[in-house]
Amino acid sequence: MNKSAIKKTLQRRAGGAEFITQNGVREAMGWGKDRTRNLLRGLDFIPSGTSKQYMIDEVAAKIFAEVERSWAQ
Repeated sequence: MNKSAIKKTLQRRAGGAEFITQNGVREAMGWGKDRTRNLLRGLDFIPSGTSKQYMIDEVAAKIFAEVERSWAQ
């Protein structure tokens, strides 16, 4: 899975938007809450009511980096 494919998956889940919530990432990637929360830790976000909006480009880059790291092991 490359960064472009990850980004498309996230954008599809976000309805074509440039930002996505933690729940959106969790549902798009099929992950649990802990894994998603750990991945998003440290990323910049925009507060939106009770949720946080993360830039899809940054999220995709971090997911791809994690995937690459796991391949290297």
